[in-house]
Amino acid sequence: MHVDLTVDRLAERLGATRRQLERAFAAHGRSPGQMLREERLRLARMLLAADPDFPLASVAKLAGFSSERALTHALAR
Repeated sequence: MHVDLTVDRLAERLGATRRQLERAFAAHGRSPGQMLREERLRLARMLLAADPDFPLASVAKLAGFSSERALTHALAR
């Protein structure tokens, strides 16, 4: 996952507008932002499972979270 991947960048890479992407995702009951957050969280959990001693700040950066705090908040949900 690219750390700087946003909904707008995803839409651009797919050759669509943000609104087109949002409509396509809405048809499946979610949003592109939700999908990006879920994928970042999945990657973070995978990294932590592989090495529980890996620094949380490094996991957050590699998984695309803006900060260690943002990752901790997402994990707590």
